[in-house]
Amino acid sequence: MTAAAGGARPIRVLAAAEAAFGLACLAAPGALESAAGVTVDRVNAHRFVQVLGVRHLVQAALVAAHPTPGALRLGAAVEVFVGRRAAGAHR
Repeated sequence: MTAAAGGARPIRVLAAAEAAFGLACLAAPGALESAAGVTVDRVNAHRFVQVLGVRHLVQAALVAAHPTPGALRLGAAVEVFVGRRAAGAHR
C-alpha cells in the first residue's frame, strides 16, 4: 500500500458516511424532518430533504471516485456555500 492509497481510505470512509446520510434523506425524509423539528409545510420540507439527499449522494460519489485532499476541500467549499445560502434565506 502506498502513502497515497493509505490517505485515500479515510476520505472514502467520509464519502461513505455522506452517502449514507444522502440515502437516509431519500428513504426517510419524514424521520429526518422530525429529528430537525420541522413542523410546518411538510410537503416542501419532504422535497427539500430529498433534494439534499441527492446532492449528498452525488458529492459522495465524486469524492469517492477522486479521494484526494483537493476533492475533500471542494466538498467542504460546497458545504460552506450551501450553508451560507441557507443562512441568508432565513434573514
